[in-house]
Amino acid sequence: MNQEKSNAVQKAARKERWWLPARWWLSLGALFVFLVGVTFLTYALARSREALTVRSVAEADAIAFSKKLQEKIDEELRGFRKLKWNKMLGEIQSREEFLTAAREALEKHPYILEIGCVDPTGERQWAVGKEELIPKELDEHLPWYKVQRDNKRGRDIAAVWLPEEPGKQMMALYMPLSVETDAGRDKALVARVMPEVVLKSVIDEEFRKTHDVEMREDGRLLLRVGEEHSDGRRYSDEQVARFANRYWRIRVRPTAAVAVPVMGLDRSILVVGILASCLITASFFQILRYRAREVRQAEHHMSALESLNQISIAISGKLGCGQEIMQQLAESARKLMGMRQSIFTLLDAKDYCMRMYSSSGELPAAAPKVFPLEQMPTMRRCLKSGHVLFAEDTSKITEAVNRDMLKAFEAAAMIMIPLKVEGRSIGIMVLSDSQPRKFSDADRRLAHLLGSQATVILANHQLYEQMREGLELQKELHEQSGKDAQAKAILLRELHHRVKNNLAGIVGLLSMHEPDLPPSAASWLERVRERIQTMARAHDLFSGGIEKVNLRQLVEQVLPSLSVLTPPGVAVKVNTSEVDIYFDTSRAVSLAMVLHELCTNALVHGLDGKGTLTISTARTAQSAVIEVSDDGGAIGGESSNWIEEMMQSDEPEMAESARWEGAATTTALRRGTGLYLVRELVRRELKGTLRLRRRSGGGTIATIELPLDATGMHGADENKSQGMMS
Repeated sequence: MNQEKSNAVQKAARKERWWLPARWWLSLGALFVFLVGVTFLTYALARSREALTVRSVAEADAIAFSKKLQEKIDEELRGFRKLKWNKMLGEIQSREEFLTAAREALEKHPYILEIGCVDPTGERQWAVGKEELIPKELDEHLPWYKVQRDNKRGRDIAAVWLPEEPGKQMMALYMPLSVETDAGRDKALVARVMPEVVLKSVIDEEFRKTHDVEMREDGRLLLRVGEEHSDGRRYSDEQVARFANRYWRIRVRPTAAVAVPVMGLDRSILVVGILASCLITASFFQILRYRAREVRQAEHHMSALESLNQISIAISGKLGCGQEIMQQLAESARKLMGMRQSIFTLLDAKDYCMRMYSSSGELPAAAPKVFPLEQMPTMRRCLKSGHVLFAEDTSKITEAVNRDMLKAFEAAAMIMIPLKVEGRSIGIMVLSDSQPRKFSDADRRLAHLLGSQATVILANHQLYEQMREGLELQKELHEQSGKDAQAKAILLRELHHRVKNNLAGIVGLLSMHEPDLPPSAASWLERVRERIQTMARAHDLFSGGIEKVNLRQLVEQVLPSLSVLTPPGVAVKVNTSEVDIYFDTSRAVSLAMVLHELCTNALVHGLDGKGTLTISTARTAQSAVIEVSDDGGAIGGESSNWIEEMMQSDEPEMAESARWEGAATTTALRRGTGLYLVRELVRRELKGTLRLRRRSGGGTIATIELPLDATGMHGADENKSQGMMS
């Protein structure tokens, strides 16, 4: 019997020693499979190193070769360019000197077979070389004509392929003897070259043995050294080199002498990898064994936490009893965590301190009830970070801490749990013990859950208080709403009045102590003052308390600002009798700015001291149309050009946004600070369109079309109906 009991105890002990949760066994199995998989993957990657090595070698060699080739090409073309610069610098004066320099270039650069000079018409003046194959008239030979045409407005060398000859690939070079943009008005140097000479000079014998090279331009094969391969770019790399205006693709592939296959991995690597996998898995098993003991201990904590959760849910229903509930929670938390003291503190933002709300345990008689945050660096860190702080031994804390406060509460171990409601820290729960202790993962999780429970209780309490205060304030707000409606009208009138005064003040500041400025700067400053004054006049219309302004009133408010700019010989006509449209504040100010800008530019740039400026309006079924026009200074005179003169911006949207009728260029459309301002106000603020066109008898017409259904703009009938409803 005793033997059976002993066997049972031993069996239970073995089971306890090898016990792990099922999911942990699965994790160990997955870890072992992963390690073995990594071992085989490493083996496979090592076997694929051959291809990677060949590819990296090809890339490095291709870059080095293309760089060397490009340097050689630049060196050879530099000798051809030298003739041009010597001619332009005056080092070559006569034709004989030019011929001598050309012969020297032929001797120094073997790839150049012939050099000649042509006049702007393409007629050859002279040629130097082994064969006189440069045509006397370039226009009569298509390749030479093409290179001359393509480089008529160029500044450097242009190249084109000549018809293939047996075993030769020739190119024609064309270089103007000028640095001007219109190079076609000067003479040019031409040359017949063989690029293959340059290419072969770069490839030495050692490179031929170790690499296969292929050079192409589009579909033309320029040079191939070694074998042709069909495996694409797997073992090769491609780079680009430039010859004049031509681009050559260079593909380099190492030969077998370079791309030596990487030796396969030894079997010992697999053995070592599998053994290492077994050892690592066994080590993790030992770690999990100790972890399993902690899990069983945590189960006890979790069962206690469930009891606490039930208690918290029950007492959280006691609305209006927040302090009593927090007192019970402090007692439960202290017992559950096995700590000596438990304190709840709430943040007092006004006095920048923490006030004790409830507590449990043996608190010292001299323990303070208020904790100034200036003296509590640990509490400040907890509130700022929003994370739970654990101190297993407060004597070993290296950061700033209030040692006197720790001594007063006899806190050798401590937990600080921030209490947050809607992402805002409102307090801290502090648990402390008189002896240092180690907090397990279960203790740490439990501390977080306690903080969550306390937060729920505080949130419910605050919600109850807010509802109670809300009911009390609802009656007061109802009474106050009637007073607010009356105050709104007064404030609106005062707002427009102050805006007008502020704008006037800005104009005054811009006018005080005006320094000596260049004419352009002074003109710009004057335009700024005029625009601000226009905005002020528009706001002045609303200072009387009205919410909408009539178009006729708006035009009359803008006209006084134009009187200074209006010459004696210019007449201003206004025709707004057909349309009765109202605008709110924002659209009225925007439209005033638009009218002021169009009228100002018409007076300054469109009318030459005489003529007529007309502002007219019309109304369609869906929109209102406003036209600002000038007659160009005289009937039958030349068209005014104030639109082009006002275009000084580089705004790229101008050509797409402003629609023209008549003669206008894209260049003109891309220049216009004033027109850009008008266009942006019409499009963004008024939700309308701007159209510019020429008058048949001279002058310019600017048409603004505004939809009547846009927010803030109404016809007269609709405005009256809205007034009756209000």
